[in-house]
Order: sequence, then C-alpha cells, then structure tokens
Amino acid sequence: MNIVLLLGGHIFNKIRKGELEEIKKITNLLRRLLRDGNRIAVVAGGGGLAREYIDLSEKLGAPKAVQDIIGIEATRLNAMILISALSDISYPCVPSSYEEAVKGFSSKGLVIMGGIAPAQSTDAVAAVMAELTRADILIKASEKGGVYERDPNEDPNARKYERMTYDELEKIILEKKFLPGRYDLLDYLALLILRRSNIPLAIVPPNAESIEKALKGEITGTLVT
Repeated sequence: MNIVLLLGGHIFNKIRKGELEEIKKITNLLRRLLRDGNRIAVVAGGGGLAREYIDLSEKLGAPKAVQDIIGIEATRLNAMILISALSDISYPCVPSSYEEAVKGFSSKGLVIMGGIAPAQSTDAVAAVMAELTRADILIKASEKGGVYERDPNEDPNARKYERMTYDELEKIILEKKFLPGRYDLLDYLALLILRRSNIPLAIVPPNAESIEKALKGEITGTLVT
C-alpha cells in the first residue's frame, strides 16, 4: 500500500511534555509497515509549538504570510524529531518541496515532512502527497479523532459520524475559520484535492492502534469517501 499519514499537533504536544510512549508505538508501527512492503509519507502538524510562535509574531505585527512561514518551520522541527527516531530507515532530511518529498518516498519508502508553502496547511500538504504518490488512503490522526455534528469539547453528547461523503464534510468545513496554524477538522483545499482524486480519508484518534485499524478497514473515527 501507499499510505499518507498526517500526525496532528496533539501528538507533538505530548512529545514536548516528555510523554513519549505513544510516539514510540507509532514509530514501531511505521517500522512494521515499511518491513511489510508499504510505502509511507508522514506529515507532521505544528501543534502548540506552531501556535505559540504564530501568536507571538501576530502580536509583533507580522502579516499572515509570515505567520504561515513560522508555522511551517515549527512543523518541520516536529518532523525532524520524528526523523531522529527513524533515521536508520527514513529519508534523512525534511523535504522543502514536493519534488524532494516524492524522491524520498520513492527511494526510501518512508519520508517525513512538515509544511511546504504559506496559506497551505499540513492537511493540504498531506492531500497533495496523497495525489502525487497515488495513495490508497490518507489517515489523519488528530485530537478529535473523527467528525462530529458539533464540537465534542463543547458538547460531550455530540454524535460522531462513522462514514460520510466529501460533500457532507464540505458543508461542515465551510463553517470553519481559516487562520494560520488553526485547521481543527480539515482545511478546504485538502478536501478539494482528496475529492477530485477520490482518495479515502480516515480521521482517527492519535494513537498507533487506531492508525493500524484504519489500514485494515476498521475505522474507529470517521471514514470520508
């Protein structure tokens, strides 16, 4: 399988706190997947690190494009942390372009990357990589772990959708704000890319078990097709 895995910032927030158990499980899973002949592109989110520096730059008067660039650098730092745990099997650098990312994907079978360009979230980066690599699935491992009818942080009883179409997801996304470093569900550009190429998207909880289940067709979050 060709797999694109988007690791949300929640995972890297844990790493910054020294909570390494889950990321070790994820890296072990990546090793097994690579051993089994899969090829994987991992895209790292920015998380709290990106938001902290974006907020600081905003207070200092930075334009939105500069805030985006700061967020990109944070995602690349998170990607480098992940590379440090997989340096013996992964492409050794964080790609600065899609061309380099595809070369790393083809040559090593495992490439780990962050953001690429301003005004483009890591959601969109993952979607573009899914197109370029003809991915069988894009898995987004994020804190919410699925698509809900309402924000589950505000309404614990909000219903989670097990399956939905991209058209249905679009209606929810269009209600969201588009600000640097803040793409809670999925940004609109990513949706357009995935829909035009008919790539399945699984939004799952940020843990190795949920990621592995998604690859077996057992979605613990939401499957979008």
